[in-house]
Amino acid sequence: MKINRKRIFVGAIVLASVVGALCSAVRFRVGQFQGDGTISDSGVFTYPRYHIRLHAIPLSQVGEYSSVVSGLPSSPMHLRLECARLLQSQKDVLDGLSTRVKAQIVEDPDKSSKVLCTVDGRPVDATSGHPNGWILSVSNSSASYWNRGCLDLPISHSHAYSIRVSIEEVDRRSPDIQVIPILEGGGIELP
Repeated sequence: MKINRKRIFVGAIVLASVVGALCSAVRFRVGQFQGDGTISDSGVFTYPRYHIRLHAIPLSQVGEYSSVVSGLPSSPMHLRLECARLLQSQKDVLDGLSTRVKAQIVEDPDKSSKVLCTVDGRPVDATSGHPNGWILSVSNSSASYWNRGCLDLPISHSHAYSIRVSIEEVDRRSPDIQVIPILEGGGIELP
């Protein structure tokens, strides 16, 4: 049996073209995002790839804040609360705060209202091993809270989402900073 190299070459080009067309047809574009806040794409070889930043919330004031977004990438995502403009001297107090932070993410709030996550906890709870505590992640340049209850959320491009965060029972030691709710996910997660 004789191998026809021209036929294999043409077949490979056709196959690559079909795969490329399919990838571009299902590829998410940040311009599809609608709602409160902004979206950014860090690139295909990053994790997390997509970052949906909502409006900043004062950590030292009681209040309830909600946002509605749609047109998100179909990818598992998680919620974190980034501490904005944080001074190095303020990082020490963040871990032991007794401020109560609630968060809830609801899929299709005007239709089926499927609750994806509901968390109610305090940063100090995480230091004592309580499962609802907000865990503080700190680096040299940033700090953010996250909660086990809002990890790996099944986000779909075809749904709208309501994200509600409330601050209650503010600890008197709470620094005058703002937290930014951020939904993150997508990209290539390496082992």
